[in-house]
Amino acid sequence: GEVNWQQRPPVCSNHKYISRCIQVQISCGNIAARCKGQESFYKNKITSVSPSIENLTELREIDLYHNQLREIPLPLCHLKNLRTLAISYNSITSLPEAIGELKNLSALYLRDNGLQQLPPQIASLENLKELYLEANRFEQFPAQLLNMKQLEEIDLSKNKIKALPVELNLLKKLKEFDIRQNPLQVSKENTLIIRQLQKDGVQVYGFEVIE
Repeated sequence: GEVNWQQRPPVCSNHKYISRCIQVQISCGNIAARCKGQESFYKNKITSVSPSIENLTELREIDLYHNQLREIPLPLCHLKNLRTLAISYNSITSLPEAIGELKNLSALYLRDNGLQQLPPQIASLENLKELYLEANRFEQFPAQLLNMKQLEEIDLSKNKIKALPVELNLLKKLKEFDIRQNPLQVSKENTLIIRQLQKDGVQVYGFEVIE
């Protein structure tokens, strides 16, 4: 496998607005010499990644938005210096246990996939601050997140969550919590949890507490 390099803009540091990668065809066979810390493979119909990507030991950010991946390629989980993994808008239905090896990861973008649950190993991401799980298939709040005390932003919008765990209030570093477009019940329990989050200074989207 080889990479056909043509015009390719750099990865946008804000992955909420990823710039388009133009005309890159990839199986990640021969790119180690060209890596400068960040790579964008946006919207290229990618279905797999070659193990040789492990040679990119200094890679900090990788953008695989809008491809055709059905799983997170295991070689990505061996990139020990990776800080940002943007792999939204694919067809990923589960995460590998090896995801827990990305100890330096600070931002994980998994929007619009087919996830219903998370592996326990995700709690090993001790430096993860931003987790974006919008538009997946969660029917319950992922319990693994309750062990991730360093999280600052959680996006669970556009899922099927009806109730929140009271332990959510123990995430004392949380700054933003997005629960929009979920069938969240307007119950006493949910109301008390959201009220406490707001009292702690968390910006909550998608649930209005009426005093």
